[in-house]
Amino acid sequence: MKESVYNRIQRFLNREMSSEEIKNFDQDLEKNADLMEGLASELAIRKAANENRKAAIKQKLKTQNQRPTRNMTTTIIRVAAVFILLIGAFGLFQIINREPAFLSTQDQNALENIVVEAQVNLNTAGADDEGRNAFREKKYLKAIPAFNRFLDTKVAAGADRCDYNEINFYLGAIYLYRTNDYQKAIEHFACTEATKNNGKNYNNEIPYFLIVANLRAGQVQEAKVLMGKYRIQPSDLEPKEADLLE
Repeated sequence: MKESVYNRIQRFLNREMSSEEIKNFDQDLEKNADLMEGLASELAIRKAANENRKAAIKQKLKTQNQRPTRNMTTTIIRVAAVFILLIGAFGLFQIINREPAFLSTQDQNALENIVVEAQVNLNTAGADDEGRNAFREKKYLKAIPAFNRFLDTKVAAGADRCDYNEINFYLGAIYLYRTNDYQKAIEHFACTEATKNNGKNYNNEIPYFLIVANLRAGQVQEAKVLMGKYRIQPSDLEPKEADLLE
């Protein structure tokens, strides 16, 4: 990882960026694979370090409670340190191959439910296997650039980004529940809104997700218009979203 990329990630995670810098960072994540992978790796490293600190503290308390002899204490600490390092290294390897945690369990469950349906529905003709497979395997941060590369190629060949309904739908879902980029979620869901009731299960859910994205983006009036259009009541929303109507 380049030093400039590393420093930028550190400033983002340490909350040292201005609002404009955060906006640019978020936009660059979509098109810069090194930045996205670097962010995921740094989050994994921080998580592993935190877990190892907790394990070390627990081990220390355990050995103190057992009150062994001085020599025995030294031996236990050395063995524990090696054990923690080994577990930490193995754990870090596992974490790096996964994505950093979701901001909320609710969002994670919502997106995983979409993935379950995607096992059947994600069949866009000509779609690249890289994006589809990444999404099905819940590697959402990997799916974003893969899907966007596919769409960019089609646009360069003269197609419209909105021609690919399913890819736009799943990108919208990732932006809504995984990266919390609500304006991008609205953009992609808007591409698919006209496809409602075209025979595929996911299309009937588009109005709901479009409403949620607008609410989270602070566009309450737009959300209310959509609720009236599709006859969706506040009680149909999750409490977290319904509270945003007030």
